[in-house]
Amino acid sequence: MAEPTISIIVPVYKTEAYLEKCVDSILAQTFRDFELLLIDDGSPDNCPALCEEAAARDPRIRVIHQKNAGLSAARNTGVEAARGEWIGFVDSDDSIAPEMYETLLTYARRDGAQIAVCDYLLVTEAGEPLPSPYRLEEDKVLDRVGALEQMNRGHFKVAWNRLYRRELFETVRFPVGKIHEDEYTAHQFYWQCERITIAAKPLYFYVQRGGSIIHTDSPQKTMNLAEGIFQRACFEQEQQLTRLAIEAAKTSMLVFAQAHRRKDLQPAQRRWCAEMRGRMNALAKTLLKSGSGSRADRIKFRLFLCSPTLYRAALLTKSWMNKIGF
Repeated sequence: MAEPTISIIVPVYKTEAYLEKCVDSILAQTFRDFELLLIDDGSPDNCPALCEEAAARDPRIRVIHQKNAGLSAARNTGVEAARGEWIGFVDSDDSIAPEMYETLLTYARRDGAQIAVCDYLLVTEAGEPLPSPYRLEEDKVLDRVGALEQMNRGHFKVAWNRLYRRELFETVRFPVGKIHEDEYTAHQFYWQCERITIAAKPLYFYVQRGGSIIHTDSPQKTMNLAEGIFQRACFEQEQQLTRLAIEAAKTSMLVFAQAHRRKDLQPAQRRWCAEMRGRMNALAKTLLKSGSGSRADRIKFRLFLCSPTLYRAALLTKSWMNKIGF
């Protein structure tokens, strides 16, 4: 049997109300040469049976059952089992437009890109559109630095609205046990690319569920977000992209300050905060010594070195920021 062009990986956990729609949207793709890997991450509901039923009706579907280990572990299992030249991810409570993978593959081949990205729509569980915080306005091709610049603006971080060359995963895996796992990995994928092509077409439909992990508040979520952005800042500094490192560092420090001030931290989380503050202090000192950045940037780093709480208060107080030129 010939290897498929695309491997589509769907981690599955407690989404039985959405799984059939998700799978049907993938099977309806206008591009037909793909395999669909359903990774049952130890789901306690009817999802394992639904996965097997789907595989019984389409030979392109493979099901892998594993003990529950989280989204990153399920994605990694799919990557290791994938046979395609290209890899894509779909969350099991979302759906995609029929032309999504045909469009992404066409753009990638046309532009010689290693990653192709499309726009997405936020939708309710009933499929009704929601206001989107950001929309792609035009097709474009970015280099790796341009992609990192977009990440600093809060864009192009997620894994699910894109197509990756398989070789990008030779040295990168998703971090097991982390929330906001894409914050830890997106910059690593981009840095391997010569080109990233953008299709300004909303072809992925992201269901915003109130009960999902990403939309619930927890210390771990905030801590992981701060750590992921901080790792990107360190990476950018190592690559001598100091301007980008400064922007990522400021964001990571603000998120860290939000975690640091929480009253519900467990002892292990407080120890993590103490360790992370030391690492952030070291980066702030390095960036200050570089002489790069604006006067406002230098003030911000000095505030953080004095107190993360003071740093957060300063950044969130608009009148104070205006007085000193933030």
